[in-house]
Amino acid sequence: MDKLENYEDCFNLQLIVTEDCNLRCLYCFEGSKGPKQMSIELAKQLLCRELNRDDGPNKYQIDLAGGEPLLNFENIKEIIEYCILNADKWKKEFFFNIGTNLTLLNQDIEHWLEKNRDFVILSISLDGTRDVHNYYRCGSYDSVISNLPIYRRLYPSQGAKMTIGPETIGSIYESILHIESLGLSPDANVVFEPVWGDIEKKKKKCLRDFASQLALLIGHYASNINLTIPNLLTLPIHKLVSENKEDNRWCGSGINMRAYDTDGRELPCHRFSRLASNKVYLGNESVGCRIQSKCDNCMYVAVCPTCRGYNWEIFGNPDSRTSYHCEFIKLQILATAKLQYLRNKSKIKSLIEDTLIDQDESIGVLKSLQAANIIFNRLDEEQIIAACEI
Repeated sequence: MDKLENYEDCFNLQLIVTEDCNLRCLYCFEGSKGPKQMSIELAKQLLCRELNRDDGPNKYQIDLAGGEPLLNFENIKEIIEYCILNADKWKKEFFFNIGTNLTLLNQDIEHWLEKNRDFVILSISLDGTRDVHNYYRCGSYDSVISNLPIYRRLYPSQGAKMTIGPETIGSIYESILHIESLGLSPDANVVFEPVWGDIEKKKKKCLRDFASQLALLIGHYASNINLTIPNLLTLPIHKLVSENKEDNRWCGSGINMRAYDTDGRELPCHRFSRLASNKVYLGNESVGCRIQSKCDNCMYVAVCPTCRGYNWEIFGNPDSRTSYHCEFIKLQILATAKLQYLRNKSKIKSLIEDTLIDQDESIGVLKSLQAANIIFNRLDEEQIIAACEI
């Protein structure tokens, strides 16, 4: 696993190896699940082509995605072992990341992962407490927890993906503390899709609950500075004061990221697949005109996460942003600013007296405080909630 720590700047290749899954999670965006798989032969052809490319980064993260890839463990085992066997022949270095719901681990898979841990890691989902996790994820909590010791032993630095929906939004704080108690760092996000109910439910319940939960998290991470802060409270607010106008794409879809579906069709990322969008992506001919939206004139657009595949699914153009999650992100921006202020408050005097030793730290603290000041003057919870749109 030490080897994998050097894979910071790498190309993300995604292979959708199966469209099947043993769960049917309520918030899952993959609405076209079925038994279709990528053949072993096709996977080997694609990997041979990709790992022998002359262009692009020299290091590849290869995501084996689904569905649930471990449903076809024998297939992915053969695919990965083929690459490892030929590792000295490829032009690229690589490792594999298997996205799994962690319900299907067994002793054979554990032993194989142990043997190949220099080339393979797992990524898992865990939404929080038993009740919270089970609400959207088909009652799978006990299966996940029973396999968690294997996961933690093999991948002690890996965290867990936590997805927040309208029925669990009032339990974020409790769920994050629960995930931390299991020895994991949560990687949390709200659902981007329009799942938040009518305007009254979104305002009176979802957004108010979210604001309250973020306030609890601010206190938690302000008091426990050694904990890893979840991305709910780490939005890149420094971009608000950046001299360089950075690309607002948010992710590398189609640039340092490429996917192939079960038929071998090339995609900007897996979210452009028929499995995820119920649409067939055929390159530029599948992309329509860019649609103007309220996001175009928003000062926070560089700080706001967006999904290019979902944008394309809804508007036919990946640069036409959806905004169903707008108010949630603004609350996160405000919460991030509050936490940055609290964590850096003790350094303000040193910053004024120019006694911070590390120049990069000084610049980082200054940018964070400048951005926080802008945010405090423009955003507050009541204004965000009052301006809520469906």
